[in-house]
Amino acid sequence: MAVIDFPQAEVTDPNEQTYPTGWLGEATFAQIHDDLIPNMGRLLRYYRKPATYIPDLLQSAFMRLWQDMVEEPTLLAEATKGDALRLVLNRVRTPYFIRRLSQREVYLEELAERSGEPDAFIIEGFEGRYYKDHAEFARAVDIRIDFEQVIAQMAAKYADSQPHLAALYYITTDVSLKEAAALAGRSGSKQAWWQTSIVKPMREELAELLQMFVPTRLNWKKKFISGEREPFEKLVEYHRQDEGSAMYQVLCGLGEHETCQSMAARLNLPMSTIFYYRRQAHEALRKAYGCSA
Repeated sequence: MAVIDFPQAEVTDPNEQTYPTGWLGEATFAQIHDDLIPNMGRLLRYYRKPATYIPDLLQSAFMRLWQDMVEEPTLLAEATKGDALRLVLNRVRTPYFIRRLSQREVYLEELAERSGEPDAFIIEGFEGRYYKDHAEFARAVDIRIDFEQVIAQMAAKYADSQPHLAALYYITTDVSLKEAAALAGRSGSKQAWWQTSIVKPMREELAELLQMFVPTRLNWKKKFISGEREPFEKLVEYHRQDEGSAMYQVLCGLGEHETCQSMAARLNLPMSTIFYYRRQAHEALRKAYGCSA
């Protein structure tokens, strides 16, 4: 019995779709990709895209082209190769960080031609402000954490003292002094005592725990006590021409740390007059010492 030899049909992949093109005829997407990819690589280098990212840029661009061709199979039916390259190039979506990198790309050959010492240059891809912003954010977080820990520590320390807790509330919020003193039970005539004996020491303690610099008002007395006597002596000498004047006597009394009561008794003057001349003397000494107080 004779064996009949039937002709074998050409086996094709039914899943491999072909698309009409104006320069390749009917072609699969893989054939279109292989034909365009060399030119696209040169185009991206021409437009100074970073070489490291060109494969990723091409992959995403051809993926977008394939998605459009699936929806519109005749997209390249009348396109020339140049038209196809432009279609792919239009689908290159360069991420923001790559655009910044390409804008700041520095070529060693150019540096060598200009200076001859390319290694003397620092090549950076990003500006330093990014690191600065991060440093400021980290510092703000650290300050907040330190502040919260210190507040918790002081609150635990003075948990049994309502005046101290009210003082802490007053220092760390925008509550008014009158309202805070009422919470502390120190309103009215007791408010000044509470502010001096509790609020002020707690403010200093808080600053010390936070390691904050606490500016202090310059005081002529501190300079005088530390041994800087020349400005004081010059002012006393200036008023010595009228040794009987109250101003001269008050200055001498200040130099001896004399109290207001003792000064009033010695000069036989009312306290209001002593207060007046002491204020005048303090102002003159402040200017003589160049202090703020």
